[in-house]
Amino acid sequence: MLRAATCLAICFLLFSAGIGPLVAADLYWTDKNDATIWRGDMDGATPRQVLLDWSDGLVEPRGLGLDLANRMMYWADAGAGTICRADLDGNGVQTLISGLPFMGDLELDLAAGKMYWAETAGSAIGCANLDGTGRAYLFSGATQPYYLALDLDGDMLYWGQESDTRIYRGRMDGTGSVEEAATGLNRVRDIGLDLANNTVYFNERDLGQVKRTELGSGVLQTLFTVPNGGKPHGMALDLDDQMIYWTTTGTDSIMRGNMDGSGGYELLYTSPGAPWDIELAIPEPSTLALVLVGAVSVLVVGWRRRRSAPARG
Repeated sequence: MLRAATCLAICFLLFSAGIGPLVAADLYWTDKNDATIWRGDMDGATPRQVLLDWSDGLVEPRGLGLDLANRMMYWADAGAGTICRADLDGNGVQTLISGLPFMGDLELDLAAGKMYWAETAGSAIGCANLDGTGRAYLFSGATQPYYLALDLDGDMLYWGQESDTRIYRGRMDGTGSVEEAATGLNRVRDIGLDLANNTVYFNERDLGQVKRTELGSGVLQTLFTVPNGGKPHGMALDLDDQMIYWTTTGTDSIMRGNMDGSGGYELLYTSPGAPWDIELAIPEPSTLALVLVGAVSVLVVGWRRRRSAPARG
């Protein structure tokens, strides 16, 4: 009994020390007017925390991407014309690409080691390796692309355009034709994909609404109308918990609600400038976590078997 308890205690301490910081679920967002990148928890229960600001060289951060496995964040700075990365705590800032025109958004394909950005002023979508090498351009016929979304399983890229009424999609390598995925919209901002249910979520800036549509249906469903003249911009979906998170300029807030629109919305945080892009940090269980959980299970099963075994005479 003592040996089993000791092993369990050791496993618990290793678990807490080794992976504790990785299992917290957080929100990260950029604020373009305040030149900051922020972090807070997904319930709005803890104070927001500034990770980076103007003193770190930020001018107008917009698109944001997270690499949780390597504890890195990437962002597109529209004011500085750069794509940069740093540790998730804001340390170790690196400039990967410079000299870019105005950019609206940034997305990561970590499995392929690629990043994509919406080069709004250049009317193109750029891509490069995660270290900034191998820069190329896709969909040069796009007109002021603004926000992006990646369908990694289907190898498709979705985007909206600054003053357009449609969501477009095309292959992530830029080949083939561009399709209209949804039409009849109003100044689309960020896009969220729930393709298991053939559904696209999106923000409409001028109407101040968060909406969704089943692809091919032509039917638009309004989920939330943002109060006080706010303009929804960035979006992130938590498909496991069926929650949608979004940033709102004008009222400078971070909000969330159920993906089916029920129950109203919650105000989680305010941001002092104009919050733009938002990402969810929901780590998968690490290898160490799985090994430790397995070890604990084996110990518990072995101890129970020893207790239940008949005494030997």
